[in-house]
Amino acid sequence: MIKVKIERDKNGHIIKFYGVGHARFRKKGEDIVCASVSVLLQTARLGLKDYLHLNVEAIKRDAFLDVSIEGGDSREKADIILETMVLGLKAIENSYPGYLKVIDSKKNGD
Repeated sequence: MIKVKIERDKNGHIIKFYGVGHARFRKKGEDIVCASVSVLLQTARLGLKDYLHLNVEAIKRDAFLDVSIEGGDSREKADIILETMVLGLKAIENSYPGYLKVIDSKKNGD
């Protein structure tokens, strides 16, 4: 199972996200769950770094991605990228239960 953790500050802004594990939905190279999660996480990282030019610290290893975000003048745009990433992850989680777990520090009902 892939686990993606979303960490937020006291104002609800995402300040860090990381994913670890393999979905094991299909064999390596054919796993659409792993590929989908990777695309969402990497695209969010690239959007923050290369489009918004934010200082983004990323650590990548096999089956692991850890991204920390510093605020700045582009916080509103960063929130759009990051919240869209979360929507996509939660859609995958709902479509493929048991293969992805999204752990969001945002409290239910917020």
